[in-house]
This record gives sequence, structure tokens and C-alpha cells, in this order.
Amino acid sequence: MLKLIIVGILILLMAQTGSATLLFDGSFSSTDRWVSVNGAFGKWKDYSCVPQPDSLVVVPASSLPGGRTGYAARFTIRPTSAYNCNGNQHTQLQSIEPLIPNVASDVWYGWSQMLDASWKPDVGTYAIGMAEGYQIPCPTCGGSGFKLGTSSSGKIEIGNNCAGQSTIYCTWQINPLYSFQPGIWEDWMYHIKWSTGNTGFVEIFKNGQLIWSKYNYPTKTTLYEHFIHRIGLYRSSTASTTQIVYYLNPKIGTTRADVQAGSSGTLQVPTQVPTPKQTSILPIVTYVIPTTIESRSLNYEIIFVVIGTIAIVILKYKK
Repeated sequence: MLKLIIVGILILLMAQTGSATLLFDGSFSSTDRWVSVNGAFGKWKDYSCVPQPDSLVVVPASSLPGGRTGYAARFTIRPTSAYNCNGNQHTQLQSIEPLIPNVASDVWYGWSQMLDASWKPDVGTYAIGMAEGYQIPCPTCGGSGFKLGTSSSGKIEIGNNCAGQSTIYCTWQINPLYSFQPGIWEDWMYHIKWSTGNTGFVEIFKNGQLIWSKYNYPTKTTLYEHFIHRIGLYRSSTASTTQIVYYLNPKIGTTRADVQAGSSGTLQVPTQVPTPKQTSILPIVTYVIPTTIESRSLNYEIIFVVIGTIAIVILKYKK
């Protein structure tokens, strides 16, 4: 005859060894104001280059075409010497935090942008959107860590140190079908695995579609530890047109869901590199425990029955 004795019920906290993490939310608000050429602006706290008060202005996204909400930052460059920084024309914000790739090496970057309807390509090659730059000091680094830009022909170009050395800088062009379209909101994402070896990769998404990728190559040089994050416009000092671009909700995270257009989340700064999400699932297991009670040798079976986060412990013995 079998007798079942329910010993107890245990509440288990199922292990979650990793999770999605929003590393940086660079979104703009109505209170963001220009302070100085190299001052902070909203959540972008580090040395930047915003030459004039009219170089960077926050406007309601609802006042622009496309039906977006929130607040967009309007970056403007004009062809005058007053808009020069270090010999070229900049209107860029910058943040050192988060320390990529120290806190995470597999990273997603996302933002929405719209070139003004008056936009025209100009001379030289220049950066548009979010870019990764070297953290000073790195006096021998050539190019930038990663950037998306355009040439005088209007084609989108990608730049990256591509061989683990600062002196080797690669430029690739994206299919012209995916070129920037003035007057229209476009949602952009990078997915980058930062590596000095052949495990690195880059994926670029436009409006949710993968439009360019490169795998199994070094995506960073060995001459620096981490990046500074930039957003805005950068171009040659010989450019002669006025160019305007709007940015909305720039973010950096560890998953696509953290940064894609329309996403929301609580900003969390991890203390170490996140690991892939794992959920512990405990099966029903049986342990046979020989024991002695009142000089009689008995075989006990302890059975853990797991339902969700509740484990029922059953002690079963036979006379």
C-alpha cells in the first residue's frame, strides 16, 4: 500500500541570467536648450560641437510631416566659417556613456531621422545619423569607429576600421534603392558586434528591413578601449549649401526591441556584459533516498513537481 505525504510547497524564483537592456536613451524634450558651442544638450552631456543657437533646436514632431509624436531635434549647418569646428562644419552632439564595448559588445543603435525637404547633396563625404567615434587619446586612429553618411552623389556610404588596425579604413556603398529620402521619416538601426578579431559583424536596417550586412571581420581597432557616441551632421568646410536634418528618439541597447521605432523601456545601465537570456525549466525528477527509521530500512522517493514557479514536494514511501 502506498502512502503519499505532501511535505510542502516551495516557491521558486526562476533564474533569468540575462535580459534586454536599454543602455542609453538620447531622446529629446521640450526643455532642451543650446547653452554653448561645446556644452551639453539634454541627455547628451559631453563635449560637442553646436556652433550657434540656431544650429540645434527642439521642435514638436507633430509639427513636421509624418504624424510622429514626441520632440525632434533639428540640426542645421550653414556654409559660413561660424559653423566650423576643427576645420570642418559640425553640428553634432556627443555622449561618452555608455562605455561600449566595455558594458556590452553586441549592441543595437536605433533612431528616426528626416532630411528636410530642401535637402541637396553637397561636395565631399559626410556623416549623417548616429556615429561611433574613438575615445581620446587615440592620435593615430584614422577615420571613425563607424559611421553612416552620404557622398556628393547622394549615395549612402558606410565607414569602418575594417582590419583591426587604425590605418586601414573601409568605405562601402549601400544599394541606391535605400538612399535617404528628403521630407520622409526613416527608421534606422545598426546591429554591431564589436570585435578586434573575425567574430565581428554589422547589420543595417532601414524601416525594419535588413538592407546591408557584413560578417566575420574586425569591427574595431586595437588602439582604443571604447567609443564616444555622436548624432547630427558633419561635413567638409568647402560645402556651400544649407542642410537640415531632424532626429527622433536615438537609443542604444542590447536588443532590437530596446531601440526600434516606437519602443519604450526603463533605462538600465549594466555592470557587466549581458549574457543571452535563459530560463531555467525544471523537469519532474525522482531521487531515491535510502534511510532507517525505527531500525527498519525504507526507500523514500522525493518527487519535485514544478508548475510555473511553484514546486510541490512529495515524499512517497512503501511499507
